[in-house]
Amino acid sequence: MLRFATPSRLTIRNLSALCASALSFLFLFLTECRTHASGHQDAGSVRSQSQEDADRKSSGCISCHTSIDEPTMHPTKTVLLGCADCHGGNSSLFVAPGTAPNSAEYIAAKEKAHVQPRDASFKDRSALPERTYTKWLRESYDYVKFRNPGDLRVAPETCGAAGCHAKEVRASSTSMMTHTGFLWGAALYNNGGYPVKNTRFGESYDRNGLPQSIKSYPPPAPEEIRTKGVLPELFPLNRWEISQPGNVLRVFERGGTKKSELANPNPEEEPGKPDDKLSDRGFGTELRTDPVFLGLQKTRLVDPVTSFPGTDDHPGDYRASGCSA
Repeated sequence: MLRFATPSRLTIRNLSALCASALSFLFLFLTECRTHASGHQDAGSVRSQSQEDADRKSSGCISCHTSIDEPTMHPTKTVLLGCADCHGGNSSLFVAPGTAPNSAEYIAAKEKAHVQPRDASFKDRSALPERTYTKWLRESYDYVKFRNPGDLRVAPETCGAAGCHAKEVRASSTSMMTHTGFLWGAALYNNGGYPVKNTRFGESYDRNGLPQSIKSYPPPAPEEIRTKGVLPELFPLNRWEISQPGNVLRVFERGGTKKSELANPNPEEEPGKPDDKLSDRGFGTELRTDPVFLGLQKTRLVDPVTSFPGTDDHPGDYRASGCSA
């Protein structure tokens, strides 16, 4: 027979504390949701806003940025947008007319109005540094949006919001110039790194700059895959450390010598002829990883793809990222 103890004062106190903690957590959760929702405008409300609303979202910006060719990406005025609708930032901060750009007042206002980068090399410059590559992925969503609302990490919530250019943004996100699957698939299959001929790996990043898979919806029929080349999905490239050789017979290749031990090089190794045989240990150790997976991640022949800005160091590659490339 089970006996139920009478709740003591200590138990009631614990229960009260638990309820208070739960209510506090719920309050913080709702506040966070409200803050997150307010940071990303609804496309319908933006498309239907008045000129007065749009001007209010640009008022602080144009107190500094006075010489611009167009105040909006829609010069026909078919859509009324303010600066903060696409770029974010704080458009409520002003500087008085005639304030010197090198004055403390001007600099303080700019620091508060602009979204600040994590990497100091991006700070206080109009053009991006040369050859940023994956540095761009380490920047926050808000900073990427501030610098380039057309970047593919933010475009679904700016240019590609519902009722705007959603179709064009999706097409750019799945373009071969973005995911570079055509190169990865050919290199992996033709060199024995992956046994399937249809491309399975591609490059894509989520709003936080992390690798993500992309899928076709609805999934293509087998006939569409065979005759039109429609791919059902692409996955991020495996880290080379966990890859396994597609052709284990590489251990019998001619040339080179037996694999040396780590931190114990072979002094008799011929110059220019490094040991290229696989190790005697298990998969994923020493050289027993797939060289194609490693080569694709180190060589990156088609960088920068449109997920990244251009290298900005020679003609033909001075460009932005994503839809703005």
